[in-house]
Amino acid sequence: MNRFQILAVLIFLVLKTGLLFGQDFEFENYINSDTEIEGASDLYDYLEEFIRDTINLNEDSLEKLSENPLIDASTLNRVKAFRNQGELFNDARDIRSLQLEREQEDLLISISGFGFKKPELERVTIRNRVIRNSSDNGLQVFPYKYYTRAATQLKNGYSAGVLIERDPGEKELVDYFSFYFAGKNRNNEYNKIIGDYSLEIGQGLLFWGNGSFIKGGNPILTMRKQAKGILPYKSAVETRNLRGVAGSRQYGKIKTLAFASLLSRDAALSDSGDVLNFRESGLHRTESEIAGKNSVREMIIGFRSEWNTKKYKIGTNFAIVDFDTEINPLKTPDKINDFAGSEYKSLSVDYNIKHSYFSLFGEVAGSNGGKTAQVHGAMAVYEKAQIGILYRDYEDGFRGVRGNPFGAGDNEKGIYAGIKLKLNKITTFSGFRDLYKRPWVTATIGTPSRREDYRLELNRQINRSNSISLRAWGANREENQFQTDEFGIERKIVQNRKRQNFRLKLKHRFSSNRTLNWQIERISVEQGNSTEYGYLLSSSIGMSLSNRIMLRLAVTLHNTDSFASRIYIYEHDFPGVLRNIAVYNKGYRFMVLASKDISTYFSASVKLERYSRSAQNESTEETRIGFQIDLSI
Repeated sequence: MNRFQILAVLIFLVLKTGLLFGQDFEFENYINSDTEIEGASDLYDYLEEFIRDTINLNEDSLEKLSENPLIDASTLNRVKAFRNQGELFNDARDIRSLQLEREQEDLLISISGFGFKKPELERVTIRNRVIRNSSDNGLQVFPYKYYTRAATQLKNGYSAGVLIERDPGEKELVDYFSFYFAGKNRNNEYNKIIGDYSLEIGQGLLFWGNGSFIKGGNPILTMRKQAKGILPYKSAVETRNLRGVAGSRQYGKIKTLAFASLLSRDAALSDSGDVLNFRESGLHRTESEIAGKNSVREMIIGFRSEWNTKKYKIGTNFAIVDFDTEINPLKTPDKINDFAGSEYKSLSVDYNIKHSYFSLFGEVAGSNGGKTAQVHGAMAVYEKAQIGILYRDYEDGFRGVRGNPFGAGDNEKGIYAGIKLKLNKITTFSGFRDLYKRPWVTATIGTPSRREDYRLELNRQINRSNSISLRAWGANREENQFQTDEFGIERKIVQNRKRQNFRLKLKHRFSSNRTLNWQIERISVEQGNSTEYGYLLSSSIGMSLSNRIMLRLAVTLHNTDSFASRIYIYEHDFPGVLRNIAVYNKGYRFMVLASKDISTYFSASVKLERYSRSAQNESTEETRIGFQIDLSI
């Protein structure tokens, strides 16, 4: 069966079975369109914090609802108007009466807790996942990816969790282990923890978790980070956690936070055993990777103080980082701006000023060697318009601790502007333009690199069943290229590289839980005098079979000139996982994901993927199969 026959079969299934699938949150809207995410759950966990942070729509303040960046200003105003009439939200039907956009309606129902029975007793959840890829056959030791996470919600706001992970090719039975025990205060904020954790502070120059929103046209999501302070570390990324203790305390308008961490980190070692730099992959398969595992002990001690009112928030942050050995002792030219030594200090000041519809926010930081970083933003939010502008300047060599600010975090200077407009009840427009440069390339290649990212998107909810979106985005780059002239002399030139994408997406809901998606995309990549093109057609469906089995199918046909003109396609994965995949050359991708709720407390999922592509005389075929179980006791 060729790829066109597969597509025809899928269309037949759509018309024959009638597609049933439960309402699901549109995670695709919150990931970068041109960034690969391979089975990562960090952004999923980050979004889940906002989705599951339930509030009482009748009693809690509207300010608490407004602090959720996923809630639109128009949604907030309609909730306010409903309450001002003296009405009460009794169930999901009252929320539907507000006539919100479909995703906002689903989100508000989830946040309100309507239709979800909250457990009153202790509860334990366990997630276990095993995946094997056919391309891993060459690995003689453990060709599987194994993941287990367990968490429990205890009484009085306490919770605990553990995570175990092992990647293909790794030799140890438990290659990565993470745990935490945490407590919350009356405001449902984590105020104490022991084990593995992350810190969300200021605008992320010194500390932030793994998850963050995309660079997009919605200023609320893109620009301003909503810091939550202490958070349990639930990620399988092995290089971003803190391990130790942290606690916070509120004294009137003053809030303090203290933390300490002692952790062993992976490093790349020279032949003589010197620590050249840190390894961020978390993989331990080869001799060099195993030799560098946990080879550097890192100790971190820090403190934050914050003055907070309804309109103003000002915080100061300080951290000392100490290593048991010297990092980067060989001052080679290509590492002239890299950190070298065994200790450094970082400090910052952050602010957030809110006045009616307008807000100012930012953070200024410094580290050893006089290196600085700063980010400042201004935003106006109305019911039908959101406008924002953000400036950042990160010196090369600035060193945070676990930072994750807007953009690259160091060696970057630029300005972003974004806008989101509600043109009418069924149409929204959003867009952004980001101009920036990275002044330092290496010690031997010093030409500035000017860059531009942009995106325009138009979404229209035709009716309750049909919606359409049109998106255009791209990036312009200045890149250093080397060419050999007619005399055999290698010369450096600066070449422009332009990338443009256009996407049309159609969505049809047969009922409240029936969906069908179509996506058509085109890409062009210009570099010098050459231009490459790529095309993609994708369809995904969901259907409900007997015995509470949910089934998703997706097929993608693609044809690009090379890897340079690759296209990224969002694909549904196991519960708790996000995936954005790069496809290129000529080929197809087929996916089937089946889930079964065996009981109220137990569900199982299985996923099969088939990928085939060909380029000239070469061809590649891969099969990937995975299995996941979820328990709730």
